[in-house]
Amino acid sequence: MAIDERSNTATAVPSALAAYIETERRRADVAGAAVALFDAEGMRFEGGFGLADIRRGEPVTPDTRFRAASISKLFTTTLVFQEIAAGRMSLDDWANRHLDAPAQVRDRAGQPVDITLRHLLTHTSGLPVSWRGLIQGNAVMRRFMHNSLRVPATFEDVVLGQRVVRPAGGPIVYANGAFELLGYMVARAHGRRFEDIVRERVLEPLGMHSSAFAAELDPQPGVATPYGTSFGGAGRKPTARMRNLAGPAGALATSARDLARFGRMALRRGELDGVRVADGALLEDAMRLHVRNHPDLDRGWGLGFEASTFREERMPGHGGGLPGVSTYIALLPSRGIGAVVLTNGGDASFVHRIVTRTLEAALGLDPEATPGNPRGTGANDGAWSEFTSRVTGRYALLGFAPPGLISLVQGSMMHPRVTHISDGVLVIEGADREPVLLYPDGAVGRYRAVHPMFNGCRAVIEETPEGTLAYAGFVRLRRK
Repeated sequence: MAIDERSNTATAVPSALAAYIETERRRADVAGAAVALFDAEGMRFEGGFGLADIRRGEPVTPDTRFRAASISKLFTTTLVFQEIAAGRMSLDDWANRHLDAPAQVRDRAGQPVDITLRHLLTHTSGLPVSWRGLIQGNAVMRRFMHNSLRVPATFEDVVLGQRVVRPAGGPIVYANGAFELLGYMVARAHGRRFEDIVRERVLEPLGMHSSAFAAELDPQPGVATPYGTSFGGAGRKPTARMRNLAGPAGALATSARDLARFGRMALRRGELDGVRVADGALLEDAMRLHVRNHPDLDRGWGLGFEASTFREERMPGHGGGLPGVSTYIALLPSRGIGAVVLTNGGDASFVHRIVTRTLEAALGLDPEATPGNPRGTGANDGAWSEFTSRVTGRYALLGFAPPGLISLVQGSMMHPRVTHISDGVLVIEGADREPVLLYPDGAVGRYRAVHPMFNGCRAVIEETPEGTLAYAGFVRLRRK
């Protein structure tokens, strides 16, 4: 049950949608979920499902606080936009200009590199995937998450000494380190802690009074306990206690009701309740597609925002994941609505299913008869047949794990394979818990993907001098 801020009357998640959410929650074995739908003027509906804590028997409500994980990056982005609006930074500034010597980004030879704030915001800086700063209670996992290197004790330890592994402007490689650097820049510019600045300049002006950036989230009433495994997935076993020192990249704790206020601000081009938090033109530009891994893809990255699509409409937003946590905020600017789903179970596919169905319910749309709505027809001509036979086989997942020990372990555990089903339809298995279906759509090697995390988005398989590469959503694979 919720209170509509415009009319002060009780609103509830529509019964059909509530039944769907509860059925999917039980099927995915996700302990609890909070769901909110909002528009520029206020909440349309919100509700809680399942339990915030199984032992206490505490139900989830719209005010339950969850780890938001990487949704945190949108708040760091907002601080950077404030610096840009004030003339203290520019998107095309060299990042090292705003960093002291120990924090400057260097190449493998130790030389400073020319990467910009724009590169950092779009995950094209050349920095690798990194899980530094996630401090688990288990000593073995602590070492594993940090590639057996020294485990950081402070936020500064997490930030300092980052190295690029490829030239800037290349493929999108999701880099937590990029946003840790951005947060560090803002904190250094003002000589204050990042957590204090983001509270005073974003959280408090937005009225997000129950939200905070916190390295630790103590188990207590009103706080969701994460359930699942250290490598993702749901379940009913509490995850190991974790400290998150990578604050600007992933340490926000918030509720669905609070996070919806951030979404409303974004729909209102940077203003909420008469308070301007971000420049409208810059924010609007940030929510558009800036970079992608292939010219034929329709999903990639804006400035800090994921740039995706919903039934061919632009859908900026951001997801988040930690052990026992999966979250998402999605916006449909053309429709003036958005949705938040926060969970204490690490099942990203469940979260995306709920976001999709919530937006459909809000727009009065029936679920798609064929998930992803692939428009292509069967590919039976000779060119398609020959291409299909050449591109099937085993693949390697690219850019999804930190280099070193973790990447080696991932390579030994994950064995993606592309298999032909019929009529040119392919399935990618082993890259995620759920298979990705690829339906032919247009020229040879062009597809529509069917998967909860990128339904209907374009996908590509291409033969290049570097080998056969497959792209679906943010996933990149190379044929072995």
